[in-house]
Amino acid sequence: MAQLDYNYRTQAIGKWLQATLKRYTPPQGMTNETLLQEMKFIVQDINGIMPNHVNDGLIDLFLERTDRQVRAIHGARNWPSVKVFVTAAKSAADETNRAVATEGKSEWDFNPFTAIEKKVKAKDYVPVDYLYGRLSHGLVHTTTVTDDELDEYRFTYETRLREEQGDKTANATIEELTSKHSAFKKDWHIREASGETESPDRNADRKGRWQKARHEYIPMAQRIGAGA
Repeated sequence: MAQLDYNYRTQAIGKWLQATLKRYTPPQGMTNETLLQEMKFIVQDINGIMPNHVNDGLIDLFLERTDRQVRAIHGARNWPSVKVFVTAAKSAADETNRAVATEGKSEWDFNPFTAIEKKVKAKDYVPVDYLYGRLSHGLVHTTTVTDDELDEYRFTYETRLREEQGDKTANATIEELTSKHSAFKKDWHIREASGETESPDRNADRKGRWQKARHEYIPMAQRIGAGA
């Protein structure tokens, strides 16, 4: 794939930024004009950091890596600073450059969704980045992978989270991931006019499956002891 031009890159970053910032509270005392200017600075800085070899198949992956770094660096609920986004983008750029250096640019001159599609069909490991959010929607809408298939991966991932972190911490993480997933839904032009109905609450369905499985597989003696 050819390299992306300036307008395409900035538009893609801008859409991603708007969806990302919906998860945070805007700074108090700043006008809409000031907030818009802040967003423009963030877009420009990220665009300047994004590696030149990032093409149409890699830009979503780069932005997802940036998003992950923002969450890791910024623990508060308020709007992350420009510095946080710059630091996150630099880490994402380093990760992308290492991957390209390891596998060679020719290996990356394709849509990564194709590689993930093969993993899903083979029931191989799929990174969590492709289970929620922009990359998840992109995978479903540009390949033969279905949301039902990804939901099985989500169930496995969320079950492991609950087993390792406990329900309270795991539920908070899952809620953040599913909220991000919903926020990116519009980017993939899921149209009511097409006749599509609203999808079921898959998050609730997976939680119900987990509760049922936990009840069925906890040893009987442990359940009796817990109820004593």
